[in-house]
Amino acid sequence: MFFFAGRYATSVRPDKRLTIPAIFRHALEEGGIDTIFITWGMETCLYLYPETEIQEIIRRIHDEMDSATKELEPHKTILKVMSNGRMLRMDESGRVCIPEPFYEYARLSGSVCIIGVGNRMEIWNPDLLEEFLSSGENFDDFGMWQS
Repeated sequence: MFFFAGRYATSVRPDKRLTIPAIFRHALEEGGIDTIFITWGMETCLYLYPETEIQEIIRRIHDEMDSATKELEPHKTILKVMSNGRMLRMDESGRVCIPEPFYEYARLSGSVCIIGVGNRMEIWNPDLLEEFLSSGENFDDFGMWQS
C-alpha cells in the first residue's frame, strides 16, 4: 500500500512530459512500480494511481458487485474509471507523458502542482488549485489548527 502526502511545484515540458517528484518516485520504485494509472479527477485535476492501487480499487468494486447481485452502480463505476483512464510507464528519469485529452482536461501548461492524497497523486494547474482551495470552507472552520 502506498501513502503519498505533500504538495510539490514542478513543470510539464512542451512535449507533455512530467517528472514525478523524487519523494513519490522513490516510493514507487521501492514498491517495484514503474507503471501508473491516470484518470480524470474532480475539479479539473488528474488522478495518478500506482498500478497496484488501481488494481486493488477495481478488485474491491468487483467484490462489491459479486455481493450485490443485479446492482449496476459498481459496474458503472468500473466502466467510468477504466474507460477514462490509461496506464503510463515512467521512464528511467521518473517522467511520464501526459496524453493530450488529460492535458487539455486539466488545463495544464508550464507550471503544475503535484499533491499526494493518500493512495494517489493529483496533478493540478496551480491557478485552478488555488481557486478550488479558496472556495468553500477552510481548515479553521473545522477547528483543525487550534491549540
